[in-house]
Amino acid sequence: MERFLFLLIFPGICFAQTHPYQDLSHDSKVFGQPRYFRLYLPEDYRQSAERYPVIYFLHGYKGRYNKEPNVKPEYDLLGDLVNKYRVIMVMWDGNMEESNPAPYN
Repeated sequence: MERFLFLLIFPGICFAQTHPYQDLSHDSKVFGQPRYFRLYLPEDYRQSAERYPVIYFLHGYKGRYNKEPNVKPEYDLLGDLVNKYRVIMVMWDGNMEESNPAPYN
């Protein structure tokens, strides 16, 4: 199974991690700040012209895509489900600072 390779480089130290997902961000015009999300793609996505359904994983109140305190999904195993069912999955980080305007906080 193909895994994404992330290379974290610090002066004199190098760590390599492999995961079936990518942690990404985009500059949100709505929120006026970067918003973060986790993206799972089927392992042959880049070589395929196939179209895939998209699952948007929306968590509950103040949840995080990378550390959900009440639900502890097996993040690496979710990649197996993405491959099995041939879907794209996006897990967004809905955490907002209390100073952000309602209803998004």
